[in-house]
Formats: sequence, C-alpha cells, structure tokens
Amino acid sequence: MNGRVEREQRAYDEGEVFQQSLKLQTRFRHVFFCPNTRWLLGYVDEIIARKAPGGVVLDYGCFTGDLHEQLAPYQPARIVGIDISNQGIETARARFPAGEYAVMDAHRTSFPDATFDLVVGRSILHHLDWEVAIREVARILKPGGMAVFTEPLGGNPAAKWIRRLTPKARTRDERPVEREQIQFADGVIGKGLHRYGNLFSVPLGMATSLLLKSPDNLLLKAADPLDRLIARTPLKYWMRQAVLAWEKS
Repeated sequence: MNGRVEREQRAYDEGEVFQQSLKLQTRFRHVFFCPNTRWLLGYVDEIIARKAPGGVVLDYGCFTGDLHEQLAPYQPARIVGIDISNQGIETARARFPAGEYAVMDAHRTSFPDATFDLVVGRSILHHLDWEVAIREVARILKPGGMAVFTEPLGGNPAAKWIRRLTPKARTRDERPVEREQIQFADGVIGKGLHRYGNLFSVPLGMATSLLLKSPDNLLLKAADPLDRLIARTPLKYWMRQAVLAWEKS
C-alpha cells in the first residue's frame, strides 16, 4: 500500500502522467465534449446541486482544486480538498484560498466518522486500492450523504486499445473499474444511483476529432440517444465511463 501511494505521489508531483493524459484528451477532444459526455457529466451537477448547499463537501483527490469552481456557487458550509500530490495541493491553496486543502492519503484520511454530506471526485478511485478506498468513503460519509465519482470503465473496447497505445498517460497502479467493484461498493456504501455513458461516442468522437471542428457534429448527436439507450441495458459495462453515485444507508 505504501509503495502504491508513493508511486502515485511521485507521478503527479513530477507531472509527466498529467501532461501525457492532457495531450491525449486534447487530441481526441470530441470524446470528452460530445453530447453524450455532457449528458453524463450533467448528472454530477445534479447531485452537487442537491447535496452541496449548506453541506460539508470533500473533493477527494482534488489535485489543483478544479472542482472548487463547480462547488462554490452552491454555498456549502465547507469545501475540503485532499490529494497525495504536494504540488497539486500548493496550487489548489493558491488558486482557492477559501477552500481547505491538505496533502493526505485517500486510503487513510484523518477525518472523523460521518464528517461529510457529499464526497466528490474525478477519476480518482481507479488509482486507489478499491476496497480500502470504498470503505474509507463509507466511513467519512454522513448517513444520507452521497458520494459521486466519475470513473473509467474496464470493458470498453476502444478504451482498452487506447490504454495499450498510451502507457505514459497513466500510472503503473491505476486500473479502470469493473462490474464486480461497483457491486462491492453498492454493498458497502449503500444505494447505487449510477449513470453510464460513451460507447458509440468513443470511436466516433476519436474519428471526428481529427476530421471535424465541432463535437456537436451530426454523427455524435446521433450517437447520444443510442448511448443513452445502451446505458439502460447490461451492455452499460462496455461503456467508456460512468458516474458512480451512492447514497449512504
């Protein structure tokens, strides 16, 4: 566990993984800004709007604090951010002095039980030991509180191909999320309220990123209702990413 944490800290303090990942997202930007992705990520906004006002919110794996601007308009009582990256936390503190930021291992936080009304994170859980992290999220959530994470899924064929071709854009220990892990978390935290997205939108988004200027092109607009339909079937685990949301029992 300690070795894993140290490798993640070193990777993000040195910055190469982040830069390579950003380069990949920029090259295939339509995947990340297409109608289906916007619909998927809009679900995060809905949950924030429901749980953040007046609440205590944890940005779990905050890095440089980008979520602060999404959270602050809802006037939570506190916005707390933790990350393993020293440089990330220094940047977050400089950008958002009103927030509370600390370098901390997300597996073993220092917060008391039942501290947070909302725990939110972007692409963080798949960097961690899943079972340890899920139990920690459950511990620090208040009863009735919610956790919401945007995470990559392991079953998407196009994403598997991209991962093989771009090893420098990810750390040694990160693994996309599998169905069994989601089911484990449902049993630990509570009611799963998940949303899935991006199947047809992935190859079409990659192709149109190289050929067309706008992510709102006809091909990606046509893919959106198809992906929403698939998200209601067992094929949802083949999609590129999910918004994983839990309400603590």
